[in-house]
This record gives sequence, structure tokens and C-alpha cells, in this order.
Amino acid sequence: MSGKKYLDFHGNSIHQVGYKNSYVIKAVKNQMEDLPFIPRRYTSDIVARAAAKLVNKTTSKDFKGLFTPSGTAAVGIEFVKNRDSKEKHEELAEKVLYKSLELGLSFKVSSGKCITWHPPLIVSINDIDIAFNIFEKAIVFSLNI
Repeated sequence: MSGKKYLDFHGNSIHQVGYKNSYVIKAVKNQMEDLPFIPRRYTSDIVARAAAKLVNKTTSKDFKGLFTPSGTAAVGIEFVKNRDSKEKHEELAEKVLYKSLELGLSFKVSSGKCITWHPPLIVSINDIDIAFNIFEKAIVFSLNI
């Protein structure tokens, strides 16, 4: 192993943290004491800050963020060649995936064009910001090839 660190937004994060990991147990307990559940019709400071960071990475500041309550409905981004035809842009999705991995961010591509992020159970705003920055660099790099 090279010792390189990665942000794993690929999913199955509980497998990577191990069983009875004291750091995870403490973080989950702290979160449960602070704010155990947020229905979709309400928000919290951490959700609002994460959504703002996501929107600020877009070309239009008119977008809004929606965070889903489960990993199965995780953040997804669809790459298409043309918005009207919805033709898949599999080549771009693959380039972004591999450049992101090279830069230290792991995630999934499904249906050949959809990038899906499944952040770890314990993720900080700083980690999300780093992930967005890596993702943005990978997109810019991939579009300029």
C-alpha cells in the first residue's frame, strides 16, 4: 500500500470502519444525543451548510439541495450529452470516476452515466468540501481532455 488516503463515498462504509470501532461508536452516540433524526420537511445547521456548499459548486446559484433519508436514495448526478435527449455520456462519467479516484475520492457509477455518492456514516463538513473540490477538479480535467 502506498499510504495514500481516500475519501470513500462508494458506500458500504461500515465495512471499512470495522466492528466495534470506538471512534464510530462515540461519534454515533454524540450525534444521537445532539440530533438523532431530521424529517425531510425540516432542516438543521449541518444539512443547510452542506447544501449551500453543494449549490455554490454549481454554475447556477438558483439550484436547491435535497438530502435523502437513506443510502439507497443517495446523492446522484447524471451525465448526459444532451439534456433534451438524455443520451448517456458514459465516457465522461468514466473519466470523472477515474480522475476522482486518482485524486483521492471513491464513488460509484451506475447505469453507465450516474455518479452516486454514499458518504460514510461519519462525515464532516470539511470532508464533504474536500470531496466536492476533488469532484470539481475531476470534471474540469475530464471536460478539457
